[in-house]
Amino acid sequence: MEHCNNAMDHATLIRNSCKAMAISCLAMDVSSLPLAQSASGTYDARSRLIGLFEKKILANKLFLRRRFFTTMMDECYDVMEHINKTKTLVEQLDAVGAPVSKEDLRIMLLCGLSESY
Repeated sequence: MEHCNNAMDHATLIRNSCKAMAISCLAMDVSSLPLAQSASGTYDARSRLIGLFEKKILANKLFLRRRFFTTMMDECYDVMEHINKTKTLVEQLDAVGAPVSKEDLRIMLLCGLSESY
């Protein structure tokens, strides 16, 4: 009976892993799909994506900092989209070891608003 439970637990684990992989792939940008699809599982796909996008090298930090400090709200977007875009950049900078202070975040949110605001 114990063997049956282990087999059922293993089947549940595999099913949940497949669901997690499917949900992750649905949320990904099309350009990232080949990297995830060639992975052996959810953990491998996550590791590959982290390795590609969150490398803690100077070039990534500089690229993300430049994007953060030059982000401007487009006239066709609303304020919430501007806030979400800026906060996403802050999270990415934090992930690569280049955190942004709350004061810099506030300044950039205000400075990045369009002329109509």
